[in-house]
Amino acid sequence: MAQMLLLSTVVTGALVLAVALVAVRWVDWRGYSPDSPERPGLLARAAGHPAVWIGGFLLLLAVFGGGAVAFVAGASLPTETVNAVGTGLGVATAAVVSGYVFYGTYAAARGRGRPASVAVAEGTTLVGTLFLLAVTVRLVFLA
Repeated sequence: MAQMLLLSTVVTGALVLAVALVAVRWVDWRGYSPDSPERPGLLARAAGHPAVWIGGFLLLLAVFGGGAVAFVAGASLPTETVNAVGTGLGVATAAVVSGYVFYGTYAAARGRGRPASVAVAEGTTLVGTLFLLAVTVRLVFLA
């Protein structure tokens, strides 16, 4: 057990070091200009079209609906498949709810005149606090 903990610590430290080296060595920070007049990327242009939002919503609806039907009608499916679909639905639901909470907090903070960095910090703090609350509830009441 202690060997696995030490191995995990070494691997995590190596990953942090690799990310730091990439950020310091491979990015041309001297040539970086946040005010460069570039055209918006494909993702930014697509986010401005309502058809993309409608298509994304319908795709999420199909995935969640199909997953729920497969999970509920799991009698004809192998147990591993039913468990995998249930786990996938739980993770996807948590991701959608977290995104909704984050974006709502971000939009509210921006609407109050906060800078984008503060709005991101508020949204991240709220999502992290809710995650810690969920872990606490799981450990205290469902253990």
